[in-house]
Amino acid sequence: MSQEIKRQTLVLMLIGAIIMVVVFLLALRFWAERTANDPDNVRTQLTKANTYYNQGDYQNAILWLTKAAGQNNPEAQDALGYIYANGKGVPVDNEKAVYWYKQAAALGDFKAHEALKKYNIVTEKPPSFVPGE
Repeated sequence: MSQEIKRQTLVLMLIGAIIMVVVFLLALRFWAERTANDPDNVRTQLTKANTYYNQGDYQNAILWLTKAAGQNNPEAQDALGYIYANGKGVPVDNEKAVYWYKQAAALGDFKAHEALKKYNIVTEKPPSFVPGE
């Protein structure tokens, strides 16, 4: 094979690789945008809940946390326990707080497990605690 043919083959392979990378990046961008706006996505729900909570709009925060908690997300369940325990935008409701803390603790949430101690409730199997998680 001549040097010119080798060079042309190499150039075509490089162009093909560049096209594949561009297509991959476009697909990744499409997926990220679609996921970020999907109201059924737990991360989207938690992000919206956090935004509303930080704005002091506790009713909308509770709405989005409840959606995420319904998908067995312990972070959302623990947050709902905190909201009801501390009366953030709602009257203090220890029954609801304990309910949500128990749900989160059952899924291994250490903070919820610790919060239940305030109510003299000890979960049967305390979750393992890994610093930094």
